Amino acid sequence: PAGRAEGNHWGAALTLLMTSARSPYHFSLHASDPRDRDGGSRKDTGHTFICGPTGSGKTVFIGFLVAMLERRGATQVIFDKDRGLEILVRALGGEYLPLANGVPTGFNPLQLPASPENVEFLKSWLRMLVRPAPDATLTVREQADLDQALRGTLALDPPDRRLSRLLEFLDATDREGVYARLARWCAGERGDYAWVFDNAADSVVPRLSGPLVVGFDVTDLLDHELVRAPATFYLFHLVRRLLDGRRLVCWMDEFWRLLDDPAFESFAKDGPKTWRKLNGVMCLATQSASDVLDSPISRTIVEQTPTKLFFPNDNASAEDHIAGFGLTEREFHLVKERLEPGSRTFLVKQGHHSVVCQLDLKGFDGELAVISGRAREIERMHRLRAEKGPAPGDWLPAFMNSDRGS
Repeated sequence: PAGRAEGNHWGAALTLLMTSARSPYHFSLHASDPRDRDGGSRKDTGHTFICGPTGSGKTVFIGFLVAMLERRGATQVIFDKDRGLEILVRALGGEYLPLANGVPTGFNPLQLPASPENVEFLKSWLRMLVRPAPDATLTVREQADLDQALRGTLALDPPDRRLSRLLEFLDATDREGVYARLARWCAGERGDYAWVFDNAADSVVPRLSGPLVVGFDVTDLLDHELVRAPATFYLFHLVRRLLDGRRLVCWMDEFWRLLDDPAFESFAKDGPKTWRKLNGVMCLATQSASDVLDSPISRTIVEQTPTKLFFPNDNASAEDHIAGFGLTEREFHLVKERLEPGSRTFLVKQGHHSVVCQLDLKGFDGELAVISGRAREIERMHRLRAEKGPAPGDWLPAFMNSDRGS
């Protein structure tokens, strides 16, 4: 296969890769059929799944694609892990927000405009905050109390809207009611989780409306059972608001953990279709194939990704890759045995077509430092930004210097 050079959903191929036969391969996220003059039935579907263990080259390849998409003018939102793409996001002039346990996030959903869509989101979000368990349903009375409190809060001026004010509209005498369960999220009650949503002003919405690339480090969220689902629910709502027909790509590292909550079941079923219609693309990455397949929500989403990339993995199992992801015996053999870790090779599978490609950036040491996400390079980047200034033009030339110790 040679891919499709022109006539893809977003025009020319995103990049040119080299195959294992040393021939060119025109790669795009959208799964255009090169044998069909019109691109085939899935030519407008760009949802992509990327699987590879630590050290396989997955992060470098993702960073490379982010840079290629930035040149095409695509808006990109990145849910990052271990700050792997922080250097790249900052080098591209984007915003990067590390979300750390106990540190105010800048989230305040109650300051969103009171549109019908936002109000419905806020109702669901509040129910998540006070539910006794992830699969629990609130009583009719509890839902009515929350809705009334929300109406009262939304009647306030936007700067006055926050969870501590919403709490004032609830019955404080019920020790087992929604007031008691919401109090832990509120600064007025010295709640342990007030840092998540009870912030004086929302600083995330304006950041998402500015640069083309915005990254969130969600490493701490992934491990926080209580905070993860409502925080992800809010961020996904904000990203959904960006789906206005522009080219939008949302990258999610370890996405199966982000979406590990019953609240995302409807998103799993309908989200990929809605995004496709609105010119959006989901790019989903993981180290663990089995964890994705063990999650019904994640498995439903992956089934809707016509483009799949597999990096070398000598621990790959046939059950996961053949039965779970639909690889052929030959393709599985390539991933498990033929492709060597460190070879910069990977399997690209789109529909019934597959090809082994290589991304060899040997000699591009400065560029590799930007997209590799190594901890020492992240520290060096922060040191240079502190010394020279935060704009890419201030620190990036020195960072790209071949002397890695500079």
